[in-house]
Amino acid sequence: MDRRRFLTLAGAAGAAVGGLAEPALAAGYPSFNRRIPEEAHVKMKELAPYRITSFAFTPSNGWVMVTADGRYFARGIPDACFTELKKLVTAGRRIHCVAFPPEGGDRWLITTDKGVSARNIPEECHQRITAYYAAGQQVGHVAFPPSGGNRGWWWPPGTPSPGASTTSVTR
Repeated sequence: MDRRRFLTLAGAAGAAVGGLAEPALAAGYPSFNRRIPEEAHVKMKELAPYRITSFAFTPSNGWVMVTADGRYFARGIPDACFTELKKLVTAGRRIHCVAFPPEGGDRWLITTDKGVSARNIPEECHQRITAYYAAGQQVGHVAFPPSGGNRGWWWPPGTPSPGASTTSVTR
């Protein structure tokens, strides 16, 4: 199974041919994963019925899952990221994406239905995402390149729902 299929089944909404893939909706659907922590595998099955909308790994093998209804679970992510995630969920924000740049450390980004929270990400990336929100567009997904730095990050503007805009911005 290719990585995109895994990400779709895991609910991380990986890019699929022709547009964005909708996350898996039910625990009874077939799923596949390997080489992830056993606890993450168990949590994936537990949270799948609530529609996992974001599933991200840190460079140091920490991970976080968030569902459409605001449930979340994390292990080994930066403390400030966990605190901000809790604050956003408690405030009623819908979490679209959690992402971690490959440089590791206290670097992270969370996009929501109302804005973005980030720490130590490339400044140009933060400015462009903020500009999308200022223009009334939500940012559904963010990816950082394995090589790090300020190259290759992209995000499709629009909400992560079916039929959302699939225009990508690349650098």
